[in-house]
Amino acid sequence: MKKLLLIILATTLGSNLFAQNFNKEKDHLTALSKEKENHVYVDFLNKLDFSQEIGIGEPAVNYIAYKETKKLDKHGNIILKKHPYFSSFRYNVSNGIVGSITLNINPKKVEYVNELLTSLYGAADQISYGHLGQSIFFVPNKYYMRFKTHDNYNSSANSFLTIYSLDFMENYTKYDEFSKVGMVYYNFTPIKRVNDATYNSLYFIYTFNKKENYKGYAIKNEFVGSDWLFIDKIDFLIDDDEVITFNVEPNRKVNKLFTVSCTENSINTVSSEFIDKILNAKTVKVKICGKSNFIKFDLTPLHKYQIATAKYYYDNDIIPAN
Repeated sequence: MKKLLLIILATTLGSNLFAQNFNKEKDHLTALSKEKENHVYVDFLNKLDFSQEIGIGEPAVNYIAYKETKKLDKHGNIILKKHPYFSSFRYNVSNGIVGSITLNINPKKVEYVNELLTSLYGAADQISYGHLGQSIFFVPNKYYMRFKTHDNYNSSANSFLTIYSLDFMENYTKYDEFSKVGMVYYNFTPIKRVNDATYNSLYFIYTFNKKENYKGYAIKNEFVGSDWLFIDKIDFLIDDDEVITFNVEPNRKVNKLFTVSCTENSINTVSSEFIDKILNAKTVKVKICGKSNFIKFDLTPLHKYQIATAKYYYDNDIIPAN
């Protein structure tokens, strides 16, 4: 964090308009309305005979009271008796609101649910590791869905669908009241998984400095692996034509919580021109370059939504509430 603060302070720019809007303490994605109709009810669940009684975005206390009237399994899920597709479900609470819904799928109906989602929203991004598979369905301006399955559709192991409304997806906000510097980005970002022990996550961040009247962008890269990658640069290939390179100097450390893993985390400031190029590109390929190896992946629609959100903050001079 100290390194990020130094980078942001070093690139500080003045803006009278930004200074005048310091008191705009609204957050576009987590702003809650007390109006019931503004809470999100997932439309396609009707096709699966599921009646959603709690809206995404409702206060957590509503769900707690609702849950007390239902029969729960040993994991705290609400049991569904004789439901054609789901065995149980739960609403997930974060920061005092209902943030998402998780539905546990009957083993014999996993393939059908997957086919329904594909017919409605197109092919999903696929992530596989070990005996588990995960499909990511992204519905622009509506939903981000994680569909996690066992490699054997008829296995008794749990397969589930978690649905997030983009309007209520949780942001990560970091703010240092001493330096008046902060940043905001989605907690959710697609993971490029190489194997069970090695994966990479890339975040696009909105940054701000209240003291110096600065706003900007940054990219944050997080690598975890069984061995060092020794990352020294990140390449972005725009529409198979232009390559934009960022040299990085990650913080490296070894974690020994459950298993030994090597982490390399870096943060780089980027220009508004770079952000515009990413948003306007048809395809963006990313190469995380290390001295010993590299990781390649394509930016997904969720990455672009993340970038568009950062741009919304930037263009509207928004300082999130602390």
